[in-house]
Amino acid sequence: MRLFWLLMLTASLVCGCARNNYPIPKTTGAAPAPIITKAAPGAHTNSSLIVTPGQQLTGRLASVNPAGRFVIVTFPLGRMPRIEQRFSIYRNGLKVGEIKISGPQRDVNIAADIIAGECRVGDEVKGE
Repeated sequence: MRLFWLLMLTASLVCGCARNNYPIPKTTGAAPAPIITKAAPGAHTNSSLIVTPGQQLTGRLASVNPAGRFVIVTFPLGRMPRIEQRFSIYRNGLKVGEIKISGPQRDVNIAADIIAGECRVGDEVKGE
């Protein structure tokens, strides 16, 4: 008898869940109303303004050797700096040091000499 009630309960749950009780919204052929925003007083509303992303080369410190005063920097795939190029080191948005690319390069990693400041693994490297 318990098996019968268990099967009945399972069947009712399955049938109840299979039914769609949500109303389907009807769409009209009209386009949605445009969103209108107002510029702040004194703001420039030049619609021909074009913003392009910066082409500055950035990377991250993968390894730091403070005794040898050099670091290993990882750059994005396909974008590597030239030898003798100088970079600034940033931590939490503050400049904490400078490096100069010295090589050698392996895959996306390249060695650099620490010129000034201190460096930690994970610091951001930005071109000057």
